[in-house]
Amino acid sequence: MDHTNTKRAWRFFETHKNSGQAFTSSDLANATGWSPSTVRTYYNKKWRKHLAKEGGTYRVTGFDGFTADEIAIVARFLRH
Repeated sequence: MDHTNTKRAWRFFETHKNSGQAFTSSDLANATGWSPSTVRTYYNKKWRKHLAKEGGTYRVTGFDGFTADEIAIVARFLRH
């Protein structure tokens, strides 16, 4: 299975966690290749405890110690 998009998500989360910069679902979709609806689904099903939603934007508040492979595992379980 190709985890290119999840590795992009991991880099995106790392960058935004370190900078504290907020982002939209479209920002993450553009960075990963996922659709905005996929980003919203992942948020609602698995990422809610790692991202703080502030109106129409998100901030990374978790994913401490996660690797790109662990982000891929979280995403994979959503499809089963």
